[in-house]
Amino acid sequence: MVKRVKNVGARGESGDGARDNRSPNVPTVAPPSLRVTRTRISSKHQVTIGKPAFDEAGFKPGDFVSVRAVGPGRVELSNLDALLDRYRGSLSTGGELRRFVEQSRDEWP
Repeated sequence: MVKRVKNVGARGESGDGARDNRSPNVPTVAPPSLRVTRTRISSKHQVTIGKPAFDEAGFKPGDFVSVRAVGPGRVELSNLDALLDRYRGSLSTGGELRRFVEQSRDEWP
């Protein structure tokens, strides 16, 4: 539910004389992309991603993600499946790559 701010006068004053610097009819609830949830890092370095962030990022249970440090105290998760889908078929090898991989597997002891 989004709570709306009451209309204010032209000089930013509400009817009671108090100053209100917010624009009229601006939602007071942050949009989903700006909502922040807290979580704790476990002793095994595991982190639970809150449902709003998880859903908005488009993750699904079982997805493989890459994790990259982007600065002190900041990490970035990228869905590897989506990344692979994006570039799938970009290399045109005429099947040579597949044959090479299969041949290499057959050579393993």
